[in-house]
Amino acid sequence: MGRSLYDAIRFQSIDSPELNIRAAIAYLFTRMALFDTKSIFDDSEMAVRTVVVVHGDSLDRIARRVGTTVEVLGDFRHEVSKSPLRVGEKLRYRKAHMGKVIVGWRKWDFATVAARYGGGGDAAYAEKLSYVFKLFSRLKR
Repeated sequence: MGRSLYDAIRFQSIDSPELNIRAAIAYLFTRMALFDTKSIFDDSEMAVRTVVVVHGDSLDRIARRVGTTVEVLGDFRHEVSKSPLRVGEKLRYRKAHMGKVIVGWRKWDFATVAARYGGGGDAAYAEKLSYVFKLFSRLKR
C-alpha cells in the first residue's frame, strides 16, 4: 500500500504533478462536503455493554465515565428516553466518541466549485472549469 496523502504532502516534493492533483482533489472534496458533529462508534470495540445508573447520574456524566456519547445512550434507551433516569436502571451502550462526519454534499456544479474551491477571485473561474471539463471528452485514451 502506498503512502497516505498526508505523509506524501509532508515528505514528497510539492513539484510532483501527481501529488498536486491528489492534494487538489482532496481539498476540493473537503470544501464541497457538509459536516456535522455526531457519535462515531469505536470499530475495535463492537461489544454492547451495560452500565447501572447510580445516584446523581446524568446521561452526560455516564457517557464520560464509560467512554461513549449521550447520543448513543439515548439511542439504546429510545423507548424510555423521555423519562428521567432511575437509580438501578440498566443502560446499554457501545464505546463511541463525538467527531466530525460528512452528512451531505453541496451542489456539484462549476459555479459552486469555483466559489468553494477558490479561483483567486477570478470572475471567470467557473467558465474556465467548464472549458477544461469539455476538453476531457477530446482526450485520446
